[in-house]
Amino acid sequence: MKICIAAVLAIVFLLIPATPALADGGFFVLDPSRDIHQPAQKAIILYENNREDLILQVKYEGDADKFAWVIPVPNYPDVDVSEPELFQELAELTMVTVYSGGGFGCGPMAAPPQVEVWEEKVVGPYDVAILSASSAEALINWLNANGYFFPEEGNEIVDSY
Repeated sequence: MKICIAAVLAIVFLLIPATPALADGGFFVLDPSRDIHQPAQKAIILYENNREDLILQVKYEGDADKFAWVIPVPNYPDVDVSEPELFQELAELTMVTVYSGGGFGCGPMAAPPQVEVWEEKVVGPYDVAILSASSAEALINWLNANGYFFPEEGNEIVDSY
């Protein structure tokens, strides 16, 4: 389900008219002999009526008072702190619920397909497939079976979803 959401969001972001992103944000340290490590980042992007809200959750390792966090934006932003529970609540709302059983004494039900294609369509110049995968391995196998090359070094990234 998470992969389906990611695929749908990726398609939606391709369709939203937006100004080009000129750069990515980053951390800058006061003391060049020290480093800040950012092992994780989550983002929620809301877009409505020509307004974009970007809510970031960044995990960093290092002294919080010894670095600057720079995020390029196209206009003067409103900066605020979001509720820390926001990402946890979103994770709970989008969590997959697995139901099993129901074979009525006839043995277990057949396993669901590892990759389910929900919809296939053409959007502008793109052939779009909205799908969900039961695992990263299932998604990678589907991509390879459909003629898409998936590099082995990408396995860890897909596994994180």
